[in-house]
Amino acid sequence: MPPFAPEPQSQYLHGTPYSSWRRRVAAYLVDFVVLLVVYVALLAAAWVVTYVVTDDDGTAETWSVVALWALIPIVTLPYYALTMRRRGAHNGQTWGKQALKIRVVRQTGEPVTAGFALLREMLVKNLLMGLCGIVQLIDFAWPIWDDHRQSWHDKIVSTFVVRA
Repeated sequence: MPPFAPEPQSQYLHGTPYSSWRRRVAAYLVDFVVLLVVYVALLAAAWVVTYVVTDDDGTAETWSVVALWALIPIVTLPYYALTMRRRGAHNGQTWGKQALKIRVVRQTGEPVTAGFALLREMLVKNLLMGLCGIVQLIDFAWPIWDDHRQSWHDKIVSTFVVRA
């Protein structure tokens, strides 16, 4: 594995420094915990439906399992779309990124929209990079030695993660 890249000497276009890999990881963990709390609450509701209101034929049990898998995109898609598309200083920030004072910026300087957030976070970062575990691991670690602190998914969609 290549050594850690030195702290970048160059700054983002407007003088904002790139985010460190540690801040990116911490922001990811905060977002993970936020989503996990929502999933656990929904899991508890599914448990109530499954074990308290189960029909004799077991149909509620089957539907609760299907509902659990369906809840992942139902919760995750709005989280990224609604948090990252905010106007002003919080544009490009999930709650995790906001807590760690970092944000996603587009190379073009345009604000992050809900559609762009879904493209970056769900299609490229989670789906495309998630097809193979080793690819996702390399994507996750890439900012450690990259001069611009970009992951592969950042390079694909032309984004940078900078200090807010």
